[in-house]
Amino acid sequence: MQILMLSSHYSPDAKQTESQLPWKLAAQFVKSGHNVRMIVPGKGDLSNAEPALALRLHPVEITDCGSALSYTRFDTRTTGGIDVFVLKPKNETDAAYRASALGKAAAELVASSDFSPELLISWDGAFTVEDGLSQIPQKVAAISGMPPENTNGYDRFDKIIIHGQTLAQEIVSTPTSALNHIVSRGRAAIVEISSDSPKMTIHHKESAKATLQQAVGLPVHPRVPLIYIAKNCAEGISEALKHILTQQVQVICTGDLNDPNIKSLADTYPDRISFLPASANDASLVGGADFCVLDNVPESITAALCAGTVPLVATDAPTPFVELDPAMKSGTGMAFSPNAQAAEAALRQAIGMYSQKTRFDVLRGRLARGVVSMETAAAAYLPATE
Repeated sequence: MQILMLSSHYSPDAKQTESQLPWKLAAQFVKSGHNVRMIVPGKGDLSNAEPALALRLHPVEITDCGSALSYTRFDTRTTGGIDVFVLKPKNETDAAYRASALGKAAAELVASSDFSPELLISWDGAFTVEDGLSQIPQKVAAISGMPPENTNGYDRFDKIIIHGQTLAQEIVSTPTSALNHIVSRGRAAIVEISSDSPKMTIHHKESAKATLQQAVGLPVHPRVPLIYIAKNCAEGISEALKHILTQQVQVICTGDLNDPNIKSLADTYPDRISFLPASANDASLVGGADFCVLDNVPESITAALCAGTVPLVATDAPTPFVELDPAMKSGTGMAFSPNAQAAEAALRQAIGMYSQKTRFDVLRGRLARGVVSMETAAAAYLPATE
């Protein structure tokens, strides 16, 4: 696949984590066999830039907001195989670094090259998606910092990726943010690439699970999957549970204790299912479970991920996490249509994943640390068919 990346971060050797991410992702794309070109603005003195830049004699000239702007073009290729185009304004003015101006310059540069990108990744809104770029089949916006309140144009992207639960929560709690409605409605994917410290170790996770099993009256079985089903999801999933509970599994439900279907399951499988009132504490239940079935609410999904618990989300809408692949090497959660048949299939898949002890322990550790590999992060950007 031919991938075009737009970023305001010039140097692949930048010390800041947010500056390194575009380049690390680009290197991972190259490693995976993709052809990557990066377009960046060149600010300040480039005489000491490494690797050496090759000057192209024909400038890139555009008009933006009534201003005629000209950019000197430099080309280079990093040791990692990333082709880089640097656009240095001939006049260092604020107008030359407007997102719309850089977007037009990037579109002009692409139009004049033999590169036909199939995927566009725009980093932190440094470039807008101008007409020449809007024709690219897949467009992704990567957000690694709080965007300006007046930023718009995100509706031109097919996917929006937020780097980290902390940033996502900050956006949700800022009503004036241009991304608030997108993140709060679960329309953005949230990818944790790095974290300063573990949120929960595997030892703590196993201890929390045993404590929860005891508290709800279930046998303490460390190698039996424990699934928590939130109160808003329990009613629609009762039919699926009739088939799932024939396997080695434990389930905790919260909700209407007068439901005759629930009472029947409790009588038939007293050692495999426990029912709690709707007022039960969600945090302790999510923290001790291996999987939790939730509505598509970003705050609930965030809590599950921070607890090292795999979210199973009943929704047909986009979810704020990366879908798990069958081998559990990438992704952080699973989504299924809100019906009994799809719920049963999702629960069976979860039980199957849990049976792969080594892989599932690695997954739990990855979730608990809030860290994904660069390979996993890069996969989040690619179309589902890749």
